[in-house]
Amino acid sequence: MSKGSSASWTEVERLRILRDYSILDTPPEPVFDEIVALAAEVCDTPIALVSLVDELRQWFKAEYGLGQRETPRAVAVCAHAMLEPDTFIVPDLSRDTRFTDNPLVTGAENLRFYAGVQLIGRDGVPLGTLSVLDRCPRPEGLSPRQQRLLRGLARQVMSELELRRSLAEQRIQLQRFQLLFEQAPLFLALCEGPALQFGYANRAFHDLIGRETVFGHAAEEALRDLNDDDLLVHLRSVWDSGAPFRGRDLPLRRKKSSAGSSCRHVDMIVEPMVGANGRIVGLLCAGSDMTEEHQAKDQAARLRAQIEHGRQVSAMGLMATTIAHELNQPLAAAGNYLSAVRYLLPSLAGDKLAKVAEAAALADDQLARAGQIIRSARTLVTSGLVKRELVEFADLVARVRALLAASGECPGLSIRTELAPVRSTVCVDRIQIEQVLLNLIRNAYQANRSGSECLVMVTAHAVDADCVEVTVRDYGPGIPEEAFGMLFTTLHQSTSGGLGAGLSICATIVRAHGGRIWAVNEPDGGASFHFTLAQADDLSDAA
Repeated sequence: MSKGSSASWTEVERLRILRDYSILDTPPEPVFDEIVALAAEVCDTPIALVSLVDELRQWFKAEYGLGQRETPRAVAVCAHAMLEPDTFIVPDLSRDTRFTDNPLVTGAENLRFYAGVQLIGRDGVPLGTLSVLDRCPRPEGLSPRQQRLLRGLARQVMSELELRRSLAEQRIQLQRFQLLFEQAPLFLALCEGPALQFGYANRAFHDLIGRETVFGHAAEEALRDLNDDDLLVHLRSVWDSGAPFRGRDLPLRRKKSSAGSSCRHVDMIVEPMVGANGRIVGLLCAGSDMTEEHQAKDQAARLRAQIEHGRQVSAMGLMATTIAHELNQPLAAAGNYLSAVRYLLPSLAGDKLAKVAEAAALADDQLARAGQIIRSARTLVTSGLVKRELVEFADLVARVRALLAASGECPGLSIRTELAPVRSTVCVDRIQIEQVLLNLIRNAYQANRSGSECLVMVTAHAVDADCVEVTVRDYGPGIPEEAFGMLFTTLHQSTSGGLGAGLSICATIVRAHGGRIWAVNEPDGGASFHFTLAQADDLSDAA
């Protein structure tokens, strides 16, 4: 514990603080040598010391006139002096009981006079002393002026030690920052002066531009391995204008590259550094090499293309299912007409001949429709596109009604429509949207056929200026909750007796038109299927 001082400390703490100064066992330094020489001159003594008291020794950072660098702590007068807050003076060491047996007093050194001042470190902890010694007793000790000057020199010693410690800590911090910057994934560089001379650049920046070092080089020379001068242009622009630059996904192309891509993509900022006079003194260039992310995006795009190709290949199977499913109606209708022809052939005469011709023509229409379905399905599967035209929506519904009546597959079907105030035209592939309506109405018929008559509602209303929502509603038992998740998947069986491909086909067609399709159960019973279509005044609106 210290004596004569309000501060308290332990020896362990004192030794730790002493070692924090990193001063022990360092070479002599002129600034400390000059202080001890000045102390000896001021106090008119042959010996002066800057002593630091370690665990087992006192070590002299500077000595004048003694000729030694350290002595054991057990014989150190300084070990006593550093505990005294005032100047510690012993006029004659040989007459002081604390030092009468000290080898420095009884031995060849023959020390007699001692005066020392504490060297106070951080937190008021004593580190050692600045002392002056003589081989002759000095009953008068030191004059007040000499004591005052000795204390001033002691403060100067501590100022130098603190400065030394501060610089050492700054060097450590700088090394840490340099290590941080060197290992950082971000690139960082500093340019100075009108020539934009590089004063610092981390490893990531060197890797980016393909150079071993740019330190001390002007930007024009340092960046010579880049094919384009974009980076140099950005640096000069910020220097000239003082306006920061920020860029994303900038390409930097190297003339040569030992490994990897010669083109890098970066996100970068260039900030001006302003001096005390308000003028730009340098530039800070920092950013991230986004090449891997850029390549990942390209790879994702290729993967999406592969998935789309796989979807189209998979859709070939859907096309086969579509053809098998959708040709049933026109072929059934054509078969009905041809059956009528066979029935009428034995008794051809008069108006019967006209009816045969009409039936044959209608059969021909249905076979032509079958061909249109095949071509439309092939276009949708191979390209994912639809061939749109402007169609009167009311005509679509009327044609579907006629097709269902001609096929005879939905006896007792009653279709009620509410189409107002939908705008008259929609921009669609007529054959494909007819197939959507046919499928949904057939499903609605299958869902609630319980008597001689089956009612299906077809309504349409404008959602906004460019979109119409179509609803096909039945009055059957509704859709089981567990079925909603698979409702529009291929081969989901939605009605009894069928493969259930119709809803999957509907979803594919509607989505190809840029619309969406969904189903809900109505609160008062039955289910309704909804889909959206684009409205347009002319074909250019549909592009």
